[in-house]
Amino acid sequence: MPSHIVPLDRIKRSQAPEEFNIDYENLLDLKVTSKEDADIVKFLSSVITPYSIFQSRSFVINTEVTDHRKLQQVGLEIKARILGLADSTYKIKKAEIEIRKIQRALELEEDELEKELMELEIKKIGFDVAQTKLLQEQSNYEINNFLEIAKEIAPENTLETIKNYKDNWEEKEEEYWIKRFGKQAMYDVMLSGKIQSGNIDSIIGMPLEAQQKVISYAMLQTQRMEHGISELGEAVRHVLTTTPENRQPYQLPDITGIVGTYGGKSTLSTQQLETNRTQINEKITYNPATARLHIR
Repeated sequence: MPSHIVPLDRIKRSQAPEEFNIDYENLLDLKVTSKEDADIVKFLSSVITPYSIFQSRSFVINTEVTDHRKLQQVGLEIKARILGLADSTYKIKKAEIEIRKIQRALELEEDELEKELMELEIKKIGFDVAQTKLLQEQSNYEINNFLEIAKEIAPENTLETIKNYKDNWEEKEEEYWIKRFGKQAMYDVMLSGKIQSGNIDSIIGMPLEAQQKVISYAMLQTQRMEHGISELGEAVRHVLTTTPENRQPYQLPDITGIVGTYGGKSTLSTQQLETNRTQINEKITYNPATARLHIR
């Protein structure tokens, strides 16, 4: 598998390289009101939409509860994108050969209408190739994000750690399933006050010692979460009740709409929201040594 070493900022950007863009105006009937609108559409059509590293870390990898499973998930995510890159590379090379074949036939063709059809086909294939290359850019962007996450999990001797992360697999898997069902049981307790039947059925299938660990873990994490929520709630209530501008009846939260970041007219009470957030953050600190929130 050929690898190309390129600067990270060349890969990790949201806009595809200029050479991937293609003039599609002769391929579709786009109706917009100005040249600027047409340029906007053309630009946006070449923007890739990869998972951000925050999204990949928080909602793909960190859904796993142990480091060995996180590394395994990183591998699965990278492999899926490598398979996609292999398939798209095949399609691109095949398309380029098809273009050369059409160009060869075009040189020999005498019928003008057939020539027009061949030229149109070349443009259509070129457009498809450009779109496929956009997907390749997206895959490369995401692969580099997952590599970065792997290095966060194993910052020293990353390659050797990855090669050996399946050592003591059975012991690691026992820890994983205890934490996994402990996490699910925590959700149950927080939302309904008791562990639901589906999770209970799975927990009962474990050895007695593992059952005890699961339930203890669930109860411990539930208490921590509820205590943390209570502390945060107290800090928020303090801000809302001591700040004069917040003393308005029936004030509901603004959580959707236009914020105004790019100059658009805001539909939210963003200034007040920002003031509240700043005041709350000033009241709350987190001590990683004790894993506790502190409210001033």
